[in-house]
Amino acid sequence: MWRILGRSLILRLVGVSLLLLLIVQLAGFAVVRASIERNARSQIARQLDVDENVWLRLLEQNAERLRQGSALLAADYGFRSAVHSGDEETIQSVLENHGERIGAAATALLDTNMAYRALTAPSSAQAFIPTLEQVAPQLARSPQGSQIAVVDGVPYQFVMVPMRAPVLVGWVLMGFPLDQALADEMRRLLSVQVALVVQEADGRVTVPVSTLPATLRDQIVAQGGQVDEIDSPDGVLLSRSSPLPSVNGQVQALLLRSVDAVVAPYRQLQLLLAFITACGVLLFALGSGLMA
Repeated sequence: MWRILGRSLILRLVGVSLLLLLIVQLAGFAVVRASIERNARSQIARQLDVDENVWLRLLEQNAERLRQGSALLAADYGFRSAVHSGDEETIQSVLENHGERIGAAATALLDTNMAYRALTAPSSAQAFIPTLEQVAPQLARSPQGSQIAVVDGVPYQFVMVPMRAPVLVGWVLMGFPLDQALADEMRRLLSVQVALVVQEADGRVTVPVSTLPATLRDQIVAQGGQVDEIDSPDGVLLSRSSPLPSVNGQVQALLLRSVDAVVAPYRQLQLLLAFITACGVLLFALGSGLMA
């Protein structure tokens, strides 16, 4: 009788001790896990700060390349001669050829009153005319700047340079689409996911350019482009929105990084901690039983 009661008491003492130890270990494990998660998110926030600066710098480099190409065209003797002679066919041909060489999708010659004289565009030129009327005055006030505009749901970056002989005789305006090549270059440089979200004037939201799979694009559209984090097959992606001032709609670049990619190096540490915890519980159980 007493032997049975003694064994029962021993089991209770060992069980209570093990329970208390497990509670303490699990609490410590939870604190470590939460700390890793918090530090990972803070690290991603700092990385996204750098990503955003690089993205804006990449856009500025593209604009500078386009400005240089526009300046070369404005200074081209044959082009200036065609402008002075009013040979519209030659002007149109030179705009097309020069635009193709530097990767400009849209090129235009404007007169001193900002009215277009010649225009080349990837689709209907009529779709670009209202945009040019909005973009040209802004660029004339800031010739070293660039302007984003939405045309047929596609974001374009426009630049404009004056053409002088020696007085101002017109303006050369060029624009290139913010296309998949730009997003892929950003992905290659910094291993960050990129999605360009366009909200057109009628309120319709699209993602014309992205390095994300189609399912995640659909999620972004469903949320109206307002995304702080998104679930993906690779885990949670944290997002940073970088608005791009634009006309004919709103354009923002979403830069996304995976939390799991940052946490992955700590997974081994967590597994090691779990193994040590299990061994500690087992040894404590044996020791407590012997002591009891």
